[in-house]
Amino acid sequence: MPMTSQALDGGDMRVAMVSHELRGPIHVIMIGLEILRRTGLGSAEGHVIQRIYNAATRMSALADQFLGNAAPETGAPILLQREEVNLADLCDESLDECRMGHPDREIKLIADRGIRGSWDRLQLIELVSNLIENALRHGDASAPVCVYARRTTSAAQIEVANEGPEIPTELLPRIFEPFRRGALSSRGTGVGLGLYIVAKIVAAHCGTVEVGCDRGTTRFTVTLPVGSH
Repeated sequence: MPMTSQALDGGDMRVAMVSHELRGPIHVIMIGLEILRRTGLGSAEGHVIQRIYNAATRMSALADQFLGNAAPETGAPILLQREEVNLADLCDESLDECRMGHPDREIKLIADRGIRGSWDRLQLIELVSNLIENALRHGDASAPVCVYARRTTSAAQIEVANEGPEIPTELLPRIFEPFRRGALSSRGTGVGLGLYIVAKIVAAHCGTVEVGCDRGTTRFTVTLPVGSH
């Protein structure tokens, strides 16, 4: 039986979300272990072990955060643990993990340096990673995925852009709903939770997320207040 949001109660949705959140870090761990195996713990050891440690720490923290926020309703908000975050540094970390998991793909960062805000660091890493994974899954494999971090007058923006088939117009109004993969889903193995999680994280930060397609380029733009709320 296909998995749908109607078939899940609040507890099942949380399990599905946590499972989705853990896929990326676990993938990084497996790739790192394979690199260690092939290099025989040589000169790359320090860097790889650090990345594995960072990913494992993130995996544990995310699991604790989601499971600790147990709530019966599917629409329960994400509870944030705010701290001062440097947006460019955070994007660097997210891209580093994605590049390790997709060594054959080009992922570029164009960032204004010095952007800081009061955000949940772990959740924003997950947000950026989910948007990149979505772009990699549905975009043209021969074209780069571009990530932008910029400061506006009173907010910060994260934009992820990819070239490739545009999102069908009829899917756009529902693209942030859970388990909505659309016609392009056959190109990947996702269950359709990545963009839903992005929307939940953005809402918890009192921000906005928009998607637009133009001349073969798809852009997801997240706008976040820089202060605490």
